[in-house]
Amino acid sequence: MTPLDTHPDVYARQVEVWRRMGPEGRIGRAIAMSEALRETVRAQLRAAHPDWDVAELRLAFIERVYGPEMAARVRRARSMPVPEDRP
Repeated sequence: MTPLDTHPDVYARQVEVWRRMGPEGRIGRAIAMSEALRETVRAQLRAAHPDWDVAELRLAFIERVYGPEMAARVRRARSMPVPEDRP
């Protein structure tokens, strides 16, 4: 199905590029795009909150990317003491 915002000829060329990439190439490209997006989110958070420390930025990133429920779980876990048998 051709996306509504893409000309059919352009979409056909894009599909051909994906086919030539093969599975490994597509996975590699997806990983690179994911990392670029994650770094964009980090940069936006740093720019919006220059006074926040690393821990605050990490929690804000988790909340933005994984949602408030996951961020709350991380916050709770961070307040728990580390068991003695762990470093």
